[in-house]
Amino acid sequence: MYKVDKIIATAQGENGQLELTERRVRIKRKSGFYSAMVMGQSGDKELRISQISAIQLKEPSAWMKGFIQFTLIGGREERSAAWDVARDENSVIFSNKQTSEIKRFKNKVDELIDAHHQPQPANPSYIEELEKLASLRDSGIISEEEFEAKKKQLLGL
Repeated sequence: MYKVDKIIATAQGENGQLELTERRVRIKRKSGFYSAMVMGQSGDKELRISQISAIQLKEPSAWMKGFIQFTLIGGREERSAAWDVARDENSVIFSNKQTSEIKRFKNKVDELIDAHHQPQPANPSYIEELEKLASLRDSGIISEEEFEAKKKQLLGL
């Protein structure tokens, strides 16, 4: 069964709306001729939190819009003029009045990325599982190497 992710945070930009769930950043864009011609993209895009390697936030100035850009592991984003960044499918441009909302959104994404990279605690029932594995090892059913590999997996090492 498909699980619908609960939306944790949203932010509105000039060329797209951002939605954050526990596992994804969704960039929603208006479909249509204008969006495709001016911004070079339309429709929605989902980025897995586990695949985001960096977030660049450039605040707006008196004469330039700001942008938030998501870099993916192994991805290639635009790094030149602001116009090029605005056309990047992993970027959303924003105005001065949208800055605080975009910053809050970025902070939430950073929290999820940090949590994703923290070691996960071992399952409390690992002791029983280790005892079974040790018994299999002692009986000669599995090797010492197999026991150690499974032990590391159970302990989250």
